[in-house]
Amino acid sequence: MAAGIVRQVADLDGGYEPWWTRRSPRFRRNVSQAGRRAEEVGLEVTDASHDPQVFDRILAVERRSWKGREETGITSPEMLVTYREMTARLQARGRLRVLVARLGGADVGYIMGGVRAGIYRGLQLSYAREAAELSVGHLLQHHQLRALCQTGEAGTYDLGMDLEYKARWADRA
Repeated sequence: MAAGIVRQVADLDGGYEPWWTRRSPRFRRNVSQAGRRAEEVGLEVTDASHDPQVFDRILAVERRSWKGREETGITSPEMLVTYREMTARLQARGRLRVLVARLGGADVGYIMGGVRAGIYRGLQLSYAREAAELSVGHLLQHHQLRALCQTGEAGTYDLGMDLEYKARWADRA
């Protein structure tokens, strides 16, 4: 680890159940309730990793998010080119992992990251403001984690920089 850089990391060795049981009862209850609410309204999460239009779909969601309004996410002029090229490269190498949340036939959220050498590195997660009350971010994080455990392709989920909300998903900093 580079000096001064702290990241949150979830340990996925052993699969989903060991990771899930290390979460607090309150966390598990909240995620489960959010899943039931999403199911009731018809929210679906689909794998868009191989969709040739995935970056355009991500941008459309990002523009309807708080990050897009403030230009602090991938729509910011400084980040747009970087993320477009990174997404294309990861996809060409088969390392891109993108899940998209859909509601009423429209994309309302996404989670994007890449896999390499047994590590999934989360890159961006965002959701449209009209879906905020559905805990889309948490649901996408949960679905991505489960998918990684099911495929066994990552024993480590690097959530990125140390932010308070990420600590609930992580096992260590």
